[in-house]
Amino acid sequence: MDYFTFYKLMLSTVEKTKVTDGYQLKEKLNSLPEILHSIKTKEDGMLLSEQFQETLGNLIDDGLIKGRTVKTKDSNLYLIQGLSTAGHQYLKNLENPTFLNKLKNVLKEEGIPLTPTSITRAIAKLLFY
Repeated sequence: MDYFTFYKLMLSTVEKTKVTDGYQLKEKLNSLPEILHSIKTKEDGMLLSEQFQETLGNLIDDGLIKGRTVKTKDSNLYLIQGLSTAGHQYLKNLENPTFLNKLKNVLKEEGIPLTPTSITRAIAKLLFY
């Protein structure tokens, strides 16, 4: 699944549903048509699960989602308190096709791969610098 779409889905789901942890967020996301259509095999589901963990961790670490990560022996637990002000701005800008095209062009020109970390950092730079 396209990272931009996934980021937008995660942020809008946190905003709309007021989830309080990563498990609830994942359950809400798994019921969305965009997610259901992107999972065709077990491997797709596993990749999406890995992408979910990485993306949610980045969104919390980068201050777009208010929350924290609790590391356990088995996996990470994510506690969510909602979107930050930056998260609301990020979501608003992701809905703007001009902004999205500008962001993709900047990443491509710089030779930066489209990963959750690079996307988050690029958006932060475009919004706040």
